Amino acid sequence: MAPFVSACSEWNRPRKFPNSNFKGFAMWGLPSSDFVLYALSLVALTAQAMTAALAAGKRSMDWAGVCMLGCITALGGGTIRDVLLGHYPLVWVHYPSYLVLAAAAAFVTILVHAWCTG
Repeated sequence: MAPFVSACSEWNRPRKFPNSNFKGFAMWGLPSSDFVLYALSLVALTAQAMTAALAAGKRSMDWAGVCMLGCITALGGGTIRDVLLGHYPLVWVHYPSYLVLAAAAAFVTILVHAWCTG
């Protein structure tokens, strides 16, 4: 076991670069964690609205019902959470772009589904 540990520690030791000003790699190109979480929440909101639109489309609902169900599904969980925790105003009331995104995702899903099925 000892030779394996010494070999691993030998591989992981910091390297010295002679005659170089190299001090390591800077990760300046990575987005901040706040941006990544915000982007993932928008992707999740869109996916939930699209899933609800497909489920409503299978039940032969009209486009207004599909968009409404998409918004309720996408925003309902966060709304219930905020009401139970007493966080006011609700997130989608404070940022109406969430409501617009959910409705747009549901409507685009209707159009794409109609185009794909003919």
